[in-house]
Amino acid sequence: MWISSWYCQIVLCSFVAGGSLEFWMAVYSKATGSQEYVEMLFFYLAWCLPTLAALHSYRQLIGHQRLVECLVIQLVVGDSAQMLVGRSIGHRFVCPQLSPKKTLEGYVGGAVITLLYASAVHLWPTVDVLVAYVFGCIGDLYFSAVKRRLGIKDYSRILSSHGGLLDRIDSFMFAANALVWKAMTETCTFHCLCICSFLRVAVQLNTERLLAALCSNGCCSG
Repeated sequence: MWISSWYCQIVLCSFVAGGSLEFWMAVYSKATGSQEYVEMLFFYLAWCLPTLAALHSYRQLIGHQRLVECLVIQLVVGDSAQMLVGRSIGHRFVCPQLSPKKTLEGYVGGAVITLLYASAVHLWPTVDVLVAYVFGCIGDLYFSAVKRRLGIKDYSRILSSHGGLLDRIDSFMFAANALVWKAMTETCTFHCLCICSFLRVAVQLNTERLLAALCSNGCCSG
């Protein structure tokens, strides 16, 4: 994953496929009616479709290296810092219904440590670090909400005490998606600005040529 972008693509697609399988196995074992299946379908599409789009275009938009760095920054440093700070000094619980152990101190302390690490080691801009961290936290809470809705603690036990694949990559998936979609938005905005500038110049040139033609025909005399 570190060396080859194609290997990275295979690993990420495998994790998404495995996570999808975990998701629906959990739904199948816990859902009690068609209404819950429809609800879970919306939950599934809300994370799966943006993830598939990001997997398709991340190499052109942010590059292989940036995605691997995101894995380290959010999944290794961010989640670990958040957990350690929360366990050490955390006492203000933020979302006890979704994630009972998440504290305000853990979120803030994790953000500071993640920002310092990403800026110093990987030279990431502050805005990219914050986007990855905030959406990583949102991803963690999102999948926690699904688990609470299904009444489960983990999506599976494939990683033993660490739970399932989705339990491990939830924050990274949302963080990586946010970076890719941010880059996509910036690219579209840049292209729109270029098109608008081109059209403005074209209009100005055509206007000048029209005025010049009118003057040459004597329309501007007197």
